[in-house]
Amino acid sequence: MNNNHITLPKVLIVGQSFNYSSGGGVTISHLFTNWKKSNLFSIHSGKENISFDICNNVYVLGYKERTHSIFRPFVRQKNKGYIVRGTNAIGKNDFVVPISKPYSKYSDIRMLLQRIGTYCGANHLFHHFQISKQLKKWLLEIAPDVIYAQYADYASMRFVLELHNILKIPLIVHIMDDWISIPPRTTVQDTVKENFLTRLFWKNRTNVLFNKLLCRASKRLVISEAMALEYHKRYNLKFSWAHNYVEEDKWSIYKKKTQQKSDKIIIGYFGTIDIKNQDTFDDLLKALHEAKNYNIIVHIYSSCSLPEYFSNNDYIRLFNAVDQNVYKEEVLKCHILFLPLGFSDLSFKYTKLSIPTKLAEYLISEVPVLVYARPDTALYKFCFKNNCAITVCEKSNGKLKDAIADIIENKKQTEQIIQNAYHTAATLLSKKEMLIRFQNEFLNLKE
Repeated sequence: MNNNHITLPKVLIVGQSFNYSSGGGVTISHLFTNWKKSNLFSIHSGKENISFDICNNVYVLGYKERTHSIFRPFVRQKNKGYIVRGTNAIGKNDFVVPISKPYSKYSDIRMLLQRIGTYCGANHLFHHFQISKQLKKWLLEIAPDVIYAQYADYASMRFVLELHNILKIPLIVHIMDDWISIPPRTTVQDTVKENFLTRLFWKNRTNVLFNKLLCRASKRLVISEAMALEYHKRYNLKFSWAHNYVEEDKWSIYKKKTQQKSDKIIIGYFGTIDIKNQDTFDDLLKALHEAKNYNIIVHIYSSCSLPEYFSNNDYIRLFNAVDQNVYKEEVLKCHILFLPLGFSDLSFKYTKLSIPTKLAEYLISEVPVLVYARPDTALYKFCFKNNCAITVCEKSNGKLKDAIADIIENKKQTEQIIQNAYHTAATLLSKKEMLIRFQNEFLNLKE
């Protein structure tokens, strides 16, 4: 796409780092690909690695900038905030987040206190971002034209609001999941439930701040068309949508040199496993147990901490998350790609309106995609409407087993769905269309 006639503004990106090891990182790396590096700046607040091929001016928050003062004595890794600059090839991380110091012999006590804090509602205070003099100096030096923000909890929203108050420039927000519909939590891995009273208190505070940021924003983006329509009804505000796209030519290169060599049928899964989908893997394992005659193995590529039974199961092989180049090769070695969303009410509320980052890449790969999700999710509706994936909308390991068998046995039908998938990705999820959609949001902005 030619951008010679478009002047794209200087953007400060907050809430998601550029990388190729997470769905969010891949998405923004793709969406900002046409910007000049000198016009992009990022604040890094998480534990993800950073790639510099799109943005090479990054401020890494120190422990004092991301921890409330009363909790600072308990921080193990006391790093100060600093600026990182670098250049690298796509898919390689110039900057790797320092490994935390090992837990001491008191780690069990520490974990117990953390669980107690979560139950009491104090977990919302564990994360507390603030703007130091050093960070403020950097912000004034780079002088961005617009803030692009992603957030998924109270602390990150407060931080975005503070940045907006200081910089007084247009704000664009981008919502990835309908996380505001579930009880507030600090991470999607939280398993300890907060007590009812503080949960109610934080839910109210979170909703108030969420609405305030939506009203403050000059432009509001969400991850899918379904979410844009739903949020327009819910908040009576205009929403646009933009999500990950696919580059057909890059996948073609890997298709020519990658072959499926395994004597087993490989079902591949790439990405996070948490409250959004963990229950679906129990069904998958039960389905495979019933389909022993097919000699199937599941390859899971994830950086998440997974339940112990995953590593002790004969049907599962676990691998670390891989960079973008290796990812394409491993996807193409699979015979089926598993794309699930959880069936529990909590999972459903979180993911109902979401489109996974991997969808476009899965569809273009010409490997059959098995979508396992409730029928009223945006993912299921999209795939069913375009007949671009094998879909199972009922929580049933029996139905899941039948779908897997159908993919293997009914080759003519599977091939037709693969062709539909390729066409869908190449047209509806193409790079050109998505970049035009995304970049238009940054033009003619008003504070």
